[in-house]
Amino acid sequence: MDNEMASLTAETKSIRLDIAGFQSRVMGQEHRVTMVEAQVASFRDRDQELLYLRSKLTDLEDRSRRDNVRFLGFLKQWRARICTRSYGRCCPNSRA
Repeated sequence: MDNEMASLTAETKSIRLDIAGFQSRVMGQEHRVTMVEAQVASFRDRDQELLYLRSKLTDLEDRSRRDNVRFLGFLKQWRARICTRSYGRCCPNSRA
């Protein structure tokens, strides 16, 4: 009877150690999963930030192009007026 009791006690301790080891591994995995989820959330936030910055950059590029086209149009008109006023016709070296 004492042998059986000692055997059961040893087996119980072994099972408890196995359970503790399993719980430890599960907690380690949960910690890793939590860290990965935090990184994914960080990447999503960064992605949203980059998309916003990309849209701002595109808008600025579009505005710059429009402003350049307007300015070039203004320069052509201005040169045409100056040439016409000065010479009564377009300047020979002018591209207007």
